[in-house]
Amino acid sequence: MPQPVKRKYCYAFLPHAGLGNKLFVWAQCILFAKNNQCDYSVKGWYHLHVRTFLRIIFRGEKRHEYYFDPFKSGLLDNAKFLGFNESNGRFVSQVDSGKVIDNEAVFYFNEFNKDDHFVTLRDYRELISKVFWSKLKLRYIPSDRENDISIHIRRGDFVSTGWVSPLEYYKTILINIRKYLGFQVNAMIYSDGTREELADILNEPNTLFYNTVNPMYDLVSMSRSKLIILSANSTYGMWAAFLSEAAIIRKGEDFVKGYIRSEADRLRWYEGELNEDLRQWPDLLTQTLRKLQ
Repeated sequence: MPQPVKRKYCYAFLPHAGLGNKLFVWAQCILFAKNNQCDYSVKGWYHLHVRTFLRIIFRGEKRHEYYFDPFKSGLLDNAKFLGFNESNGRFVSQVDSGKVIDNEAVFYFNEFNKDDHFVTLRDYRELISKVFWSKLKLRYIPSDRENDISIHIRRGDFVSTGWVSPLEYYKTILINIRKYLGFQVNAMIYSDGTREELADILNEPNTLFYNTVNPMYDLVSMSRSKLIILSANSTYGMWAAFLSEAAIIRKGEDFVKGYIRSEADRLRWYEGELNEDLRQWPDLLTQTLRKLQ
C-alpha cells in the first residue's frame, strides 16, 4: 500500500535585525514555497529593537512600523508556529532555497548568506519582486512620482561600527553626474542621519531630504528611482536596489558581498562603481543618465 504523500510546509523565522536582513530570510521562504508549491508562514516582523524604542520615546521618531507585518498575511499566521518542532523540520540554507526537495515535509529558514547576500535570490528577482509587490499592504506604497536620483546615506549605528562613508563620497558622485548631464538634476536623500549631519550635501542645489515615514515606506520609495547611489554595507539599501529597475552605483568594497542582480539583469541595468573620469563611464550607465535629461 503506497504511503500517503506528506504535505510540505515552510517556516521563516526572521532575525532580530533590521529590515534588510529580515527580507533575506523572508525571500528564501517565498522562493522555496513557490518552487515546492507549498504554503508558508513568517514570524519575526514584530521584534522591537531597544535602540528603536528609545528613539521613539526620547526623540519622537516613528520609524518602527516595519516591525509590524508589512504584507497581507493571515491574522492567525503566527499561531501556525505553535506546532512547529525544529527537530522534525529541515533547515534550508539560502543556496538551497531555489531547489525542489521531496524527501521532507517541514522546512524552515532563519539566517542568510553573509558572504554572498543575494546568492540564489538574484536569479529569481522577478519572482520575488512579484510576490513582494502583490503582497505589500497599500499603506506602504508611496503616491509620489519616481525619483531621478536617490542617494542612501546610512549613519546611525554605522558610525560606531566604522562602516559609515564620508559625505564627500556621495557629494562627489552627485556633482560628477550633474557635470555629465550639464544641469542640476533632482536628487533625493534617504538617511537615518539628521539634517545637520547631512548639511554638506543638502546644501547642493535641487537636493532634498526625504520626509521619512517608516523604513518599509522609505525603502519602497527609494526603489522607485531611475538611479540609486547605495551606502556601502547596507542590506537595507541593497533591497531597495534589488526591487528597482534603476541603475545602481556601489562602492568597490561592497562587491565582496556579491552582486545584487543576476548577470542577465546586469546587462539591462548598470550595477557598479563610478569612475571619476566621465569619459570612462560605461554605455549602460550613460544610457540611464540620458533618460534623466
